[in-house]
Amino acid sequence: MRHISHYIGLLFLTALFLIGSILFSTLYLNLVNQRTDEVLSGLLNRGNTHRDVLEKSFDQQTIDHVSLMESASEFTVVVTDQKGKILKSSNRLTEEMKTELTHTEF
Repeated sequence: MRHISHYIGLLFLTALFLIGSILFSTLYLNLVNQRTDEVLSGLLNRGNTHRDVLEKSFDQQTIDHVSLMESASEFTVVVTDQKGKILKSSNRLTEEMKTELTHTEF
């Protein structure tokens, strides 16, 4: 009788652990996906705002202003011309960033 109660207790703990792990994993993945979507949405909104400002006035003063606005943030903005030539960036570009820029369609 004693071995059966240990077996049932172990089975119960295993089931609880399995259900808890599944629930935790599901919650974690949902939170990570939600946060990723928020960050991407924010980046797209910032980029679209910069694009709209530069479409209205694509001169050196506006380019400098957009670059200056992003220089204090954790992100880097890069302004290019139609051919992909870098006109201004808010921070120093690494080689990895430059490589990404060459793969971007203009």
